[in-house]
Amino acid sequence: KAGQTEPLVADHQPTIRTQNFSALYENNFQKAIDALHQEGRYRTFANLRRHRGNFPNATFKAGGEQATDFEVKMFCSNDYLGMGQNQVVLDACHEALNEAGTGAGGTRNIG
Repeated sequence: KAGQTEPLVADHQPTIRTQNFSALYENNFQKAIDALHQEGRYRTFANLRRHRGNFPNATFKAGGEQATDFEVKMFCSNDYLGMGQNQVVLDACHEALNEAGTGAGGTRNIG
């Protein structure tokens, strides 16, 4: 009818076109992931747990029922001096956390 506007959020089931797009997206995404595996470029992260107060010792958490965790030395590029274990640094982190909270914010210089 003249003068009426459509609601901002439509209350309907996905159309066949939307469903086809979702399947196409999933298929293409899986192909891209498979290609990364085949090329040896699929990145995984080591599950490491540091031992507080015992730098540079850590445990590699192997995961899985048959896997065994093992001890490692961890000299990460962002903590090779062990400052993440330093009590002054830890106290400053706790102070900042209590004052400002925490979040998953990105860098402020994008844009």
